[in-house]
Amino acid sequence: SSDLLFSTILDYVDLDPSFIVNYLQDLLNGYKTITSSLKHEVMNVISGIVCVCGEYSREFSDSILQIIWEGSQLTGSDDINIRNSCIQALGNLLVYAENCNEIFDSAIEMILGLTNDNDKYLKDICLKIVEKLIKYRKNK
Repeated sequence: SSDLLFSTILDYVDLDPSFIVNYLQDLLNGYKTITSSLKHEVMNVISGIVCVCGEYSREFSDSILQIIWEGSQLTGSDDINIRNSCIQALGNLLVYAENCNEIFDSAIEMILGLTNDNDKYLKDICLKIVEKLIKYRKNK
């Protein structure tokens, strides 16, 4: 997926998370103004940023949580790619940013429910999130 590719690139060039975060607000502003056909790609980049920053994502989770949560709640057939990308970003945020407590239970309930979804791609995303959460919390 593109967030994995983005994460790999950022890991390879070994950028400091604070450098990446400096451009996060520009990405969020772009997300709000671009056409919906590109929003899922921008959200994939945001998801990749969360992965690359890891626990440092706590520093900026408040600035991205609302837009990710809102995107994960989209239900229109035209919004499925955006929703999937937002769910993936939400999962990454839940793994690394423990300050998402206000939505944690609702998010986990939604993600677990989607592991039974008919959409194989969405089901795969959600199963990977659950696996990542378990591994991360177990190793802490």
